[in-house]
Amino acid sequence: TKFPFPYAQLVAAMLAVLTILTPIAMSVMLPHYVWSTLGTFFPVFGAFCLNNIAQELEMPFGDDPNDLPMAHFQEEMNS
Repeated sequence: TKFPFPYAQLVAAMLAVLTILTPIAMSVMLPHYVWSTLGTFFPVFGAFCLNNIAQELEMPFGDDPNDLPMAHFQEEMNS
């Protein structure tokens, strides 16, 4: 089943807040701009990756290249 729309909307809003606040927090906590950049990039990138993986796993049935091969499964069950 799909996630409710308000939940997906809240996740998108929280990702936006994370994207805005993480650079500010990292620039205050870390002394050098290189560490601040890395400390910002990896958590934000990881959060967006997890969100994209969750969106892909939300609906595993369909015609996308990464979806389950339902026709093949049905053929195996019928034979």
